[in-house]
Amino acid sequence: MEDAKPLVARALSVRVRGWLSRPKTHRLFVLLSVLVCCTSLGVGLQLDDHVLNWTVHHTNQPGPMWETPRAFWDLFRFADGTPEDLARGYQTGASPWYTQPGIRLAFFRPLSALTHVFDYRVLSGAPWLMHVHSLIWLALFGLAMARVVRRLEVTGSQGAWVAGLMLWFALLAPSRGVPAGWLSNRNQLVAGVLGALAFELYLRWREAEAPTRSKGLLVGVAAFVSFLAGESAIAWLGFYLAYALLLDRAGVRRGVIALLPVAVAVIAWRGVYGAMGYGTANSSMYVDPLASPWQFLGVIVERLPQLVAGELGGPPAGLATLSGREAELRVLAVCCLLLLLMALPVYRVLRARPMARFWALGSLLATIPMCATQPHARLMLVAGLGLSGVVAHTIAYAVEQKATIGIRFLAGFWLFVLATLSPLRLAFEAWSVTMVGRPASLAAVGVPSEAQGKTLVMLTTPDPMFMCAQLPMQLASRKLVEPASIRCLAGVEGEATISRVDERTLRIADSHGLMNHFFVPLLRRDPFPQGWHLELKDSSYRITQRDAEGQPTELEVRFELPLEDPSLFFVVWSPESTRYERFTLPKVGERAVVQGESLAELLTK
Repeated sequence: MEDAKPLVARALSVRVRGWLSRPKTHRLFVLLSVLVCCTSLGVGLQLDDHVLNWTVHHTNQPGPMWETPRAFWDLFRFADGTPEDLARGYQTGASPWYTQPGIRLAFFRPLSALTHVFDYRVLSGAPWLMHVHSLIWLALFGLAMARVVRRLEVTGSQGAWVAGLMLWFALLAPSRGVPAGWLSNRNQLVAGVLGALAFELYLRWREAEAPTRSKGLLVGVAAFVSFLAGESAIAWLGFYLAYALLLDRAGVRRGVIALLPVAVAVIAWRGVYGAMGYGTANSSMYVDPLASPWQFLGVIVERLPQLVAGELGGPPAGLATLSGREAELRVLAVCCLLLLLMALPVYRVLRARPMARFWALGSLLATIPMCATQPHARLMLVAGLGLSGVVAHTIAYAVEQKATIGIRFLAGFWLFVLATLSPLRLAFEAWSVTMVGRPASLAAVGVPSEAQGKTLVMLTTPDPMFMCAQLPMQLASRKLVEPASIRCLAGVEGEATISRVDERTLRIADSHGLMNHFFVPLLRRDPFPQGWHLELKDSSYRITQRDAEGQPTELEVRFELPLEDPSLFFVVWSPESTRYERFTLPKVGERAVVQGESLAELLTK
């Protein structure tokens, strides 16, 4: 008789299910998630970490990326869209020629900023301790999630063991990796902890025999506080709404009315957010749902399937972002196909299990605001909790009930493949920030010392963003060579031709596009208009050729000084030495061909 049971049921025996039901087991999973993410202890400072580091030590001072000083709690205002900041960026090189005027990348995260002030003031010189600090927040996030899951599952579903199984998938999901491993992304953990505490407070309030207005007010205050840690706390709204619609014992109407304190908190937060100049604008990578609703609806279609499929065993979200548009569409097609194959088995589980319906609706609503930026597993830190619930209930259905072959196959895939591979991928994700940040580190240490105090003209680069635009801040934070200014001309993946027009003018051409790179949309939303040109104090820029899609393939740059002036220092990226090397310009009327390198190739070296 035992042999007739499905393989999933035999693996999850009564004894195993009893073990999964214990609170000690849940705490063990929290500890295990922290241990797995210890691969982050050697990551050090990467990418935006250097921006935060410099800002903490130079608060209330103009910086390489901005003219308007930043306060100690305002570390995440990278660009505020003012002409003064743009002019400062043009001067230093932090705003390359392709930067769209009015670019705004400003995030209101004062509570998370305070954790970084502690890092860079108290733990300065010991980055591994800063990562221990992040792991503590990861542990707190796991404990807070375990409380929420136990409160909902143990009292509202078929057995506490489902809560344990769900926590295995949730706590060891790859989406925890980057927030744990990248210091600058800690805000997601802080917001996740505070958001989970606010949601648990809401559950206590709604489960009380006589819910009081004072406790409802406290829920609103707690939700507002969670938003002060980071925008990602907005994901918890999906679970608030799902609870009101599906689980609130007072009924749907009263449940929705009970969301008023949370709604007021959201409106108040958004009002403060906008009034203080926070938000995003003129960036294709970040889309403000309120400021650009139609653009946001457009990106949801592409981003949401990738985010959901990536949590359910499909291709990791954002897998093809560095491989071009065609590769992105192929990955999107695979994600959509995978979700379609899962749809019928999951539908049958949702129809049979109320808690599975709650987790599914909550995760869907929580994922929608995460589509505001480029898809990546880290965005599913909160929304992934609901998908873990769907996975756990599908497996539980296969164990406890007579399930179809489709449900049994899907449950087996999730139990024997996803449950095994997720911890391994989590360890990789926590370390992966080192790999992603390596090109920027190579760029910073690879600037020749002779460029000190000069205008560094980077003719070619694999990455026009972190290896160019962020380079002034990287150099300042690392206390390395500091040029007077930086001029980044082109992102070149193949061959580029550099032509000398006259004693002050260069043309650089690449038939594959000069700005056909993943990070360029971060600083530009709109295509270059016909007749576009840019006049700076020391140089001017003009697009002389475009491809069929209107993207620049040839750029003409004229300097105010003769190109042989000793204050100008020209370099190209060398794929062989993986550093910037000095470049001798061709004579007037002549040209030179230089070999570039794609960012994807550099990342895999």
